[in-house]
Amino acid sequence: MAACADLTAAAHVASTIGAVTLLPLVTPEIVTGVAALLFFTGLGLKLSLLTVTLAEITFSIAYVTVIVRGRLAAMSPEVEEAARDLGCSPWQAVRLVTLPTLLPALLGAGLLVFALVFDDFVLAFFTTGVDPQPLPVRIYSSIRFGVSPAINAVGTLVLGFSALLIVLALVLPRLFSRKSSTLDLITGGNNT
Repeated sequence: MAACADLTAAAHVASTIGAVTLLPLVTPEIVTGVAALLFFTGLGLKLSLLTVTLAEITFSIAYVTVIVRGRLAAMSPEVEEAARDLGCSPWQAVRLVTLPTLLPALLGAGLLVFALVFDDFVLAFFTTGVDPQPLPVRIYSSIRFGVSPAINAVGTLVLGFSALLIVLALVLPRLFSRKSSTLDLITGGNNT
């Protein structure tokens, strides 16, 4: 009976931690920014690159959690058990079976978080110090006095880099002789 109560308590704690981890997904970003500002100033931390990094990690961990948790739920525990049956130590089973299975989710989460953080103005504005400023804050500070050619150049570079990444994502599978690619998904057919 005590073991059942322990399992129920552990499940309750796990669901509570999961809910708190996902809280930044539903919290307005301005609330997160003001809360981070109050938290850091309350601790006596000087606003700097460290505070921006900590705030962005706090904001982004929910997205990583959703993506990786989805991949973990789709994983079959029998695969790791089979590796253990074939002589792998627990660490080897994680390193040789679990991590390679999670790699696409980790890469996808990393790219999503990069895209979210790259243009995150609100959180960066509330948690940044004087120098160095993140790109969105620097652009905002510059365009208050008029759009300069430097801002246009930065916008063009970011747009060009984004377009290049999209083209690479569409073309690279074809270069490695895959029969289908993301381009087939977008166009709705097999263009071989």
